[in-house]
Amino acid sequence: MGSFFLQQGLVISRVGQTLEFAARTEKELYFEEPESGQRLTLTENAFWFEFQTQRIKIVDAFSSPKLLAFNPESTETQFRNLADLPQKFQDDVERK
Repeated sequence: MGSFFLQQGLVISRVGQTLEFAARTEKELYFEEPESGQRLTLTENAFWFEFQTQRIKIVDAFSSPKLLAFNPESTETQFRNLADLPQKFQDDVERK
C-alpha cells in the first residue's frame, strides 16, 4: 500500500494482531481489535517508528461499521508491481 490516511477505515497489523484505527488526539492514536474491542494507544511518534521498522504494516482492507474485510496475506506486500497498474497509470509513471 503506497499511501494511507490516519482515519477511520485504516487497518493495521501489529505483531500478528489486526487493529482498526478508532480515534486520535493531538499526540496519541487509538486502535481497536475488531473482535474483542481491546484498545491500543500509541503516540504518533511511536506509530511512525514502528511503521518505519515494519513492526506495523498497513492491511489492504475494507472497513465499515458492519463489516471488516481483508486478506491476511496482503500484509506481506507493501509495494505493487508497475505492470499490475492500469495502463494510464503506467504511462503517467513513465512520463514523470
